Amino acid sequence: MPRGGRRGGPGVAERQSDRNRGRYLRLRKMLMTNWRAQRARCWFCGGEVDWTARHPDPRSPELHHLVPVSVAPQLEWDPTNMKLSHRLCNSLGQAAFGPTTIRAR
Repeated sequence: MPRGGRRGGPGVAERQSDRNRGRYLRLRKMLMTNWRAQRARCWFCGGEVDWTARHPDPRSPELHHLVPVSVAPQLEWDPTNMKLSHRLCNSLGQAAFGPTTIRAR
């Protein structure tokens, strides 16, 4: 059977995934633009974010969910549940801690 069902087009899951990807990219762009204009700092370490750095650079900006999506899926698209972080800070497992816990280390 062709990918996506009998007619050969994308399946429901693929269409939903594409819509969510577009929604995420628009939300991320909006938040990053606002954070950059505000000269926001990393939520974890308080350091400046290198806006010229690109993924996978550890200094690159990344969107962090305060409450993980796995815990509260209803907050996945809530901008108040998102903070700016360095890629490194967000990926070191520090995402499970708040900024005061990180700075105390």
